[in-house]
Amino acid sequence: VCDALAVGLLHRRLPTRRAFHSRHTDAVLPVFAAGFSGAALKPPAMSLVSNVIGAVAGGDLCRPEYWLRHLRETVQYSRGIGLLSGQERLILIEVGAGQVLSGLARAHDVHPSRIGMAVGAEVAGSARQFLRMLGQLWQHGVRIDFKALDVGERRRRMALPGTPFEPPRAGITASTV
Repeated sequence: VCDALAVGLLHRRLPTRRAFHSRHTDAVLPVFAAGFSGAALKPPAMSLVSNVIGAVAGGDLCRPEYWLRHLRETVQYSRGIGLLSGQERLILIEVGAGQVLSGLARAHDVHPSRIGMAVGAEVAGSARQFLRMLGQLWQHGVRIDFKALDVGERRRRMALPGTPFEPPRAGITASTV
């Protein structure tokens, strides 16, 4: 931790009763595994870099054992971000407990312009924060379906006052004749 602080990495103590990704989770693994009974796991629709193996995940994601490993084993974030950092069209978005992963990405020399706004858990539900993040993604060339944002919303038109930049009306009107 001291070495991480010395190079400017962010950190955050998580309020938890267990040491995740360690042997201290062994007691809950059977209960966690039972939660998968009857679940139909499907492969992702796009490439996904796994924090379990630090590489692109395949069919493993469809097996409960993979998710048990995810809970128990060391997070391979460094290997995964190292793999991604070579991608030409890379934009990272952090959703979660703060900006720790964004700081780790910076430590891998990922250019700050390629790290999207971190959306912390405390503001993840904020519409303003979400729209700001969408705007950043749009600036980076990501195609956004803005019409989908309004689906199910009721909108109404409002008459707004004119601006001081509107040209003054000139000419003959019925009242001046």
